Amino acid sequence: SIIFLNIIAVLVVLTHSRSMEIMLKINHIWNQEYSKSSRDNKHLRQANLYLLHNILPKHVAKHFLSHKTRTKHLYSCYHENVAVMFCSIPNFTDSFYHESSSNRHGMECLRLLNEIFADWDKLLSRLHFSSVEKIKTIGPTYMLVAGLDEPLATGRHNSAHVLASFARAMFEVMDEINENSFNSFTLRIGLHSGPLVSGVIGARKPLFDIWGDTVNVASRMESTGLSGQVQVTESIGVSLRRLGYKMADRGEILIKGKGMVRTQFISEWPSVMATRSPYHRYESSL
Repeated sequence: SIIFLNIIAVLVVLTHSRSMEIMLKINHIWNQEYSKSSRDNKHLRQANLYLLHNILPKHVAKHFLSHKTRTKHLYSCYHENVAVMFCSIPNFTDSFYHESSSNRHGMECLRLLNEIFADWDKLLSRLHFSSVEKIKTIGPTYMLVAGLDEPLATGRHNSAHVLASFARAMFEVMDEINENSFNSFTLRIGLHSGPLVSGVIGARKPLFDIWGDTVNVASRMESTGLSGQVQVTESIGVSLRRLGYKMADRGEILIKGKGMVRTQFISEWPSVMATRSPYHRYESSL
């Protein structure tokens, strides 16, 4: 009977050891699955944040991700001094875009426009353009704003200067694209700054946009401008001239809803970013 009891004890120990081994293996598998699931969730969350930040500005996305925020509430914010810029490619629609079987009914034209906009999008990742937000594109027009999230004080880093610097970079990108694609696209840019309201409209496919007289004037600066020029209101011209820009006075032009408005062109950027306007007839500095 003692031998039998010993055999039973050995079997119990072996069974227990085997059970422990199985449990340890199961636990190890669970830990691996949990770690993989955690990594997958982290990657998924990062991907979702990346997509959200490409739809909404980071400070607006942060607002909606806050636990204290109810998504049914409208997001809107008043900004005291923000710069707005419109940049269009006037000869894209006038002389380049057409629909025919040779260009797949316009798709090849749109492919090139997408490449241009994508290269301008890359400029937004530069550190010195961290305050710049792309609002939207309207046909061959690209709309930007600076100073929404981090209000920029007057001086070397004010919002108008940041967008003027961005305009210079856009000209450089366009020159490179023209050289590589054997085209001769020109840019027409308008810039203005002042108060405006930003906000998100829509529950599904929400759209972030900006509204106000500042936006309208910036749009008029572009539409009444000249190809190859950055047109600004006189007050912006005075501000930029203090920062080392050379400005050329265009005189008074008729602006819808404003009457006669005196405007200026940027004829030369500061020496650290020296670039002359291609329109030499407006290069006499003030």
